[in-house]
Amino acid sequence: SYFNADLCDTNFLNNVIMQINPQIIVHLAACMDKAASEKEVMAVNYQGTINLLNALESVQYERFIYISTSELYFGNKTPFTEQMAITPKTAYARSKAKAEEYCLVQFNEKRKPIALIRPAIVYGPGQAGSMFIPKCIDSALKGQEIKMTAGEQTRDFVYIDDVVEAIISASHAPAVAGGIINLGSGIETTLKYAALKINELAGNAASINFGALPYRENELWHYVLDITKAKQVMGWVPMVSLEEGLKKTIDSCKF
Repeated sequence: SYFNADLCDTNFLNNVIMQINPQIIVHLAACMDKAASEKEVMAVNYQGTINLLNALESVQYERFIYISTSELYFGNKTPFTEQMAITPKTAYARSKAKAEEYCLVQFNEKRKPIALIRPAIVYGPGQAGSMFIPKCIDSALKGQEIKMTAGEQTRDFVYIDDVVEAIISASHAPAVAGGIINLGSGIETTLKYAALKINELAGNAASINFGALPYRENELWHYVLDITKAKQVMGWVPMVSLEEGLKKTIDSCKF
């Protein structure tokens, strides 16, 4: 069944949880609107998480998986590890950090079966919006000029199928509960390489104007996750290479 529930509507949320009686909960809901105020972001991402966990108090669930963000690591040196001190610099990151803190209190004080996942940059079929890969693919398939920075900064891109497999593993792996786990490819890729590969796989129909856009004032130059822990506690390894994932994503856009 599908329920269109608002995490801020506690009465409706409680009723929905009573009807579903879920055993595995994967909490992906979040406000990612950069134009939203911090109060609005906190209401959904932090208080919404509290509301959901409160609604689950009457349920004997097996695992609650909170999808956080690797944005919390920004300011640290790469590769980012789960043991690093977090330095949330945006409203979104701060809301995720607060929600993580609440989840860990629930685990430590109430022994709730909660796991925290910090994914890298997820991409794949069906993704829309202004993120780099879907925007670049859209321009490449339309033969439009791709305007970007010089593309020297690196990112960690992980294909959606690998993320889904990791979440399934996290739903039953005993050692996951109470822990924070990185999900990524573990590989640094420059935006320049990604743009060139996308254009190549799309038929080289677009021109790429490297350097057309300036770097941001506080540009993040290196971004890659250490995924050792995910391999150790879940036996999870990303199976889809960037080239294969990009090809699948591009092919899905042609129909």
